[in-house]
Amino acid sequence: MSALLIFMIFVAGAFVSLVLSYVWQKRAAASCSGPSELQILEKSEKRFRMLIEHSSDVILTLNDKGSILFVSPAVRSILGYHPEEVAGKDIWEYIHPDDCPNAAAALVQAQKKPALSITMTCRCLHKNGVWRVMHATGQAARDEDGSPVVIINARDVTEQLQAEEAWKESEERFRALAKSASDPIICIDQQGSIIFWNHAAESVFNYTEEEIIGRPVTTLIPERFHEFYTGGMERVLSAGFDIGRIAFDFVGRKKGGAEFPAELSFATWESRGTVYFSCIVRDITERKQVEDALQQEQEYNKTIIETADALIIALDPDDRVTLFNRRAEELTGYRREEVIGKNLLSVIPIRMDKRAFARMTQEIIDGESVTPYHLFITTKAGEEKILFTRGRQLKDKTGKVIGVLEIGVDVTEQRRMEAKLLQAEKLRGLGEIAGGVAHDFNNVLAAILGRAQLLKLHMGEFSGAERRKFYTELKQGLEVIERAAADGAETVRRIQEFARIRPDDKYLAAVNLNEVVEHACEFTRSRWKDEAELKGIRYTIDKQLAPVPVILGSAAELREVVINIINNALDAMPDGGAINIKTYSNDTDVSVEIRDTGMGMPAHIMERIFDPFFTTKGPQSTGLGMSVSYGIITRHQGTIAVDSAEGHGTVFTLKFPIGEVAGEETTVEPHFHRDGAQLSILIIEDENDVRVLLEDILHLQGHRTVCAGDGREGMELFKPGAFDLVFTDLGMPGMSGWEVAKAIRAQDPKISIVVITGWGIHMNADDLQATGVNRIIQKPFTVEAIIRLVSEERAIREGQKSA
Repeated sequence: MSALLIFMIFVAGAFVSLVLSYVWQKRAAASCSGPSELQILEKSEKRFRMLIEHSSDVILTLNDKGSILFVSPAVRSILGYHPEEVAGKDIWEYIHPDDCPNAAAALVQAQKKPALSITMTCRCLHKNGVWRVMHATGQAARDEDGSPVVIINARDVTEQLQAEEAWKESEERFRALAKSASDPIICIDQQGSIIFWNHAAESVFNYTEEEIIGRPVTTLIPERFHEFYTGGMERVLSAGFDIGRIAFDFVGRKKGGAEFPAELSFATWESRGTVYFSCIVRDITERKQVEDALQQEQEYNKTIIETADALIIALDPDDRVTLFNRRAEELTGYRREEVIGKNLLSVIPIRMDKRAFARMTQEIIDGESVTPYHLFITTKAGEEKILFTRGRQLKDKTGKVIGVLEIGVDVTEQRRMEAKLLQAEKLRGLGEIAGGVAHDFNNVLAAILGRAQLLKLHMGEFSGAERRKFYTELKQGLEVIERAAADGAETVRRIQEFARIRPDDKYLAAVNLNEVVEHACEFTRSRWKDEAELKGIRYTIDKQLAPVPVILGSAAELREVVINIINNALDAMPDGGAINIKTYSNDTDVSVEIRDTGMGMPAHIMERIFDPFFTTKGPQSTGLGMSVSYGIITRHQGTIAVDSAEGHGTVFTLKFPIGEVAGEETTVEPHFHRDGAQLSILIIEDENDVRVLLEDILHLQGHRTVCAGDGREGMELFKPGAFDLVFTDLGMPGMSGWEVAKAIRAQDPKISIVVITGWGIHMNADDLQATGVNRIIQKPFTVEAIIRLVSEERAIREGQKSA
């Protein structure tokens, strides 16, 4: 029980006892005096009784035996009894048996020492059977008859004792927990003196509890911070409100003066009107060291990123930019403030479909292997740049993937130089095959010339048997001339394919890799056969070509790759050797394996074989052959692997995904007899021999023809609805075939237009539609090709009519 409560009960009890004693003494004296004094006293007694009746404490009077002579009404609210129930009964009936001896002793003492107020605590029985703790103060007195009595003032202190007990238990638990806590816990009173100190505080600050209790908290703080902390405590106390929990970093001071970084958490609490501070201190020396090291590492990494001569961009899973380094600003022309937080493709124009870019970044996030790729971007100034880019997963400190890190190097100038050198390489290659082409053409011309001369010599008068023999020989000679002309046309076509430079070729076609290998071997024949035989060197090429599915790609580019590898193999076998070329496939890929018996390569050269400008052949080589080949294969979504060892030859393995190609179109077999509707055809050709040849072929089928020697004459002859089909040469003086097609298409949107050309032009369906042309026929053409084309057009028209 608190000292203040005991003191208040004592004062109240003493006051009541003195007043009652005084009243009774005065009443006895007033009875001997006059009536007026008695009346005054009765009024005073009446007021005092009102005070007793309204008191919250129980006031009772006992005789020297302990019988209850009087009890105040408060007994009903405190113990549940009506005053009349207890009046005249012994007080011992209501006091706990264990407390009766002490109560009796106190009653005797009060009687022996009337001037002394006696206090005690005992348990009293409530009417409901529960024991209540009462604190009582008593003093001896005399009643109005002069009999000895004891006046007692009693107060129920059950709740207060329970609260104090709970507080005591709580305080003990707090002390036990605080003493065993791993962090220093310090309690401070409002004067700033330390009143609690646990074992962890001793370990950190090196002060024992005996040394520190009662000392000011500034003992634990460097002197330069004293004013700050004392001022803060004063502000908290003057504010007069609960500040809750506050945490901040500060500098602690150990015994002996050593300082250390720490984290301080403190809160205020109040007890009996006094404000206290509870502080938890945590030594963060190691954390600070880690933070400093981490900050240094971050600064180091930031310096590397900012000074790197490569574009570095970080993207989140939604392709929003989270990092944009200095080189990225220089290459793109955009400031990082313009792109951070925005979708990369919404700010910087990139020549890539947004869905394809998103799919690629998601593959990187999912951990799939993504081949380095070329990224074509448009800078803020409108300039196009090419970046060789690699994507990597971006992870946080826990290892969780949070995005993609794109690292790109500007290869714009390198690609431009590659294109120029590629042109030079093609021209050099064309020069190398020139001897072989001359050889092939000489053979072709010899066959044509020889057969023509023989046919001329055989002309004359013959008998019937001789005439039949002549016609047989004539037919055979014509077949030889036909084959020779076809071989010459194929040679020209291969030259055109080889020399064609198409940097903007965006269209892929079905490619048979077996044909690519065959043509590559033909293109290089002059090196491995003709030139080699002149030098007495023997090379053999063994082809093991299995039936394989087609792939999607550029036949000319893929042929260039195979030619590069064959030429490198020949360079590696200066004294002759063998090259084995094998094709094979599985469910998903088509592969080409090229193996030679050359000198092989050491590991350090093999690692750099695809690097631009790397060569072991000296100044006569550009060092771009295999680099360009690697780029071509990458654009075809393929892979190239090399396996080599010194003295054991080299193996290149090319692998490409199988292409998805639309089904083959059904064609009408050519025939020379007339059937079906006859067409009206306009022929526009400036070469007379070709024009007459076309006219003769079409007459075989019974078609009607009208001929024009150039584009202007053809336009004069053309009338909408008068013709079913138009043949026009491409390269004509005055008006080209493109211009003729456009003008005719403007007059008759439904007519079929065929362009004849010797320029080796190849176009896809979209480009053909844009020019207004339906088909392109390459020169030299065959009779069968012309008849098949016209038959197909006739079938289309008949189908439209029947529909």
